[in-house]
Order: sequence, then structure tokens, then C-alpha cells
Amino acid sequence: MPRRWLALLVMTLAAAVPAIAMDWPQFLGPDRNGTYTGPPLLETWGPSGPKVVWRKQVGQAFAGPAVVQSRVLLFHRVGNEEVLESLDAKTGASSDEVAVAIEILAKQGYDVVAITGKARESDYLRRIGARDVVLRSSLELANIRPLEKSTWAGAVDNLGGDVLAWLLATSKVAGTVAAVGLAADMKLNTTVAPFILRGVHLLGTDSANCSMSLRQTLWNKLAVDWRPDRVHDEVRTIDFDELPTHFDAYLKGMARGRTVVRVGADTHP
Repeated sequence: MPRRWLALLVMTLAAAVPAIAMDWPQFLGPDRNGTYTGPPLLETWGPSGPKVVWRKQVGQAFAGPAVVQSRVLLFHRVGNEEVLESLDAKTGASSDEVAVAIEILAKQGYDVVAITGKARESDYLRRIGARDVVLRSSLELANIRPLEKSTWAGAVDNLGGDVLAWLLATSKVAGTVAAVGLAADMKLNTTVAPFILRGVHLLGTDSANCSMSLRQTLWNKLAVDWRPDRVHDEVRTIDFDELPTHFDAYLKGMARGRTVVRVGADTHP
């Protein structure tokens, strides 16, 4: 019996984004005085303040994020590691989580299809386990019908918005779609048709309130059966003094995976 199809969403930049009004390249701004000198913004916000474009859960922060050339550089502590991440300033997108999912599902025998906005990432996505790669620009998202062609047995989506609505409409009978992010849009415009006519399941995620027993079970799986060895190859460790030599690749959106920053000497045996 063939394994079920899985659609995996890898959020990458599909098109050029508008230039940021003013870069904020370091803590407290360009002149380290906390002063913004770009185009006036206050009158464009309205009485409710600025619109929330995206959200991201972060670890212990070492400084405020830097914004340069449409990228947000975030340096924070996740667990016992200091991590440098480069995010799309327009969407907050980062592909790390879904890349891990691609490799895990491929190891379990699923046929994985990766959807990406960057054609140049196709070889990498196939290398970590994707059988096929689809460009996000090829999706018909302008006029999504309540039910589209039945295609996917399951999906992992970190975008939200129209892509999540399209995944629900194209799911097979009893298909399962896991929503793990809102990098594109936190709104979901869909109908009940996938749920009452195909029995599609829409699953949420919760890391903050997950029980310790379940966490331990998942950690054990990730350490053995689900260990993402190929994605782990995209994790690099650098010394703090090396940070400036890595900024350019992050700012140009060319960096892949994660960079772990070694702030002090290793104390582990």
C-alpha cells in the first residue's frame, strides 16, 4: 500500500519586498541613541497604534532585533544555545521548523512535497527528503473554491492565510493539516466544506502548555527515531567574535539553517 502524500510548506521569500523605511542595524538604532529619523509614521497608525504584521515566540533576548535590508536579525537564547536567526521583515518567516518536518516525515516513509518561494532551494529540499518541489507562485490562491482537487493526505503549514485555506480545500478525505505558524497571515478565510464533506482535520500546536511527559516522549523520538541528521548539517557553531563575518549572508537572505553563537568557553565535559 503506498504511503500517504504529505504537503510541506517551507516559507521563503517569493518576491521582492518593499524597502524598509529606515534600517535599525543595532541596539538603540543607527546612532545608538534610540532616535528614529526616518519618514513620519505616527499619523499613519491611527488611534489603535501600529498594525501587528506577525508574531514570533522568542527565547531570552540579548538585545533588540536589528532590521537591515528587509531582514530582521534576532539574537536570542533558546534552551542552552545562543541562536542567530534571519527573518523576513515582511512576514517573519523562517524555514527551520518545516525543514525538520520534511526530513522526519521522509524518514517515516511518506512521499513529501515541499512548497517554496525560492527555486534555488529545490536541490536542498530534495536532499533533506522532499520527493517533489512546487513553487508557491504556481498555486492558484486568488479564487480558492470551497473544495478543490483532492490531493494531500496531510500537511504542515507555517504560513496561515490563503495557503492554509488552499491546503484545507485540497486535502483528501480524512486528511490532517497542522497549522504551526502565521508567517503570511493570521487570518483564515475558508468554509466548513472540507470539514463536513471530507472530514478534514485542522490541528493546532501548543508548546507553552505541553506536559513534561509528552515533551520527554517527543525529545526521545527526536534523539533517535526522528533525529534530523541532514537538517542538523545546516546548523553551524561560531564564536562570538566571528559574528560580523556572517552578517552579509543573513542580510541578503542567503543563509540557510541556524547559526549557534558560542558566547563563552564550553563547560560541558
